[in-house]
Amino acid sequence: GAQQQKVGDNEDQGAVFVFDNINGTWTMTQEITATDGGAGDTFGSSIAFDGTTAVIGAYGAMIDAAPLGAAYVFTLADGTWTQTQKLTADDSNPAGLLNFGFSVGLSGSTILVGADAATFGANDFQGAVYVFNETGGTWTQTQKFSGDDAGIGDIFGISLAFDGTNAVVGAYAQNQGTGAAYVFANSGGTFTQTQKLVASDAATAAYFGGAVALSDSTILIGSFSANPGGVDSQGAAYIFTNTGGIWTQTQELLADDGVASDQFGRALALDGTTALIDAPGAAGPEGPDAGTAYGA
Repeated sequence: GAQQQKVGDNEDQGAVFVFDNINGTWTMTQEITATDGGAGDTFGSSIAFDGTTAVIGAYGAMIDAAPLGAAYVFTLADGTWTQTQKLTADDSNPAGLLNFGFSVGLSGSTILVGADAATFGANDFQGAVYVFNETGGTWTQTQKFSGDDAGIGDIFGISLAFDGTNAVVGAYAQNQGTGAAYVFANSGGTFTQTQKLVASDAATAAYFGGAVALSDSTILIGSFSANPGGVDSQGAAYIFTNTGGIWTQTQELLADDGVASDQFGRALALDGTTALIDAPGAAGPEGPDAGTAYGA
């Protein structure tokens, strides 16, 4: 994803670049853009990919003359990705904000789209996740859900992970930025909340849930503004494992060279027994540029 890519004359329209592994070498084979893309769409800000289907978020896309956001479905055939559908929320309000497509998830015939600025009930900026199911090649919205105790300004849906059976959704602004993550079970296409996760050392302005990942019986949750040992915004990531259907925190991960403002845990990925954790504020190597936030 390259959400600020200029396309034609459109600044920040965004694009997605496809790389294929050919004889051990990764080679760019296609640049994907939305067929109706415009300036400021931020297409590529989120991506989920499952075999021959991809869903790409564009949370700034114009809907009814307002930047409410959209998500685009692409299908792979004969080596080429082609746009097949544009998804939007069924309750978009042109007078409000939505950020539909800020996060996305995909597994089989189910797509989840996060809209972290969505109004839920009477709560502005509570955030929500929209569920789309595919039948006969067409994706249709079937549900909108949020945390059972989520409220105004929680930003539920800023992050999500989905493996077909479970979904984990971050609400990093809840409780003065302490943050939380919610687990939902998918049963017959309907999502039901089963647990709310918080850090064992929860603190205000830690932004727990700003990033989430899920693999088998393990959940990884980033808290990029956490202050471990009193070190401001060093950041941390938390491991939760599932035993008997209950998710329990089993470890807090820190960078071995972490310092203030690293923001360790801002983005992350998890695949079985390997985790990759981003620290965008981490300083560069020794020398003239020491202290520059190169990231790691």
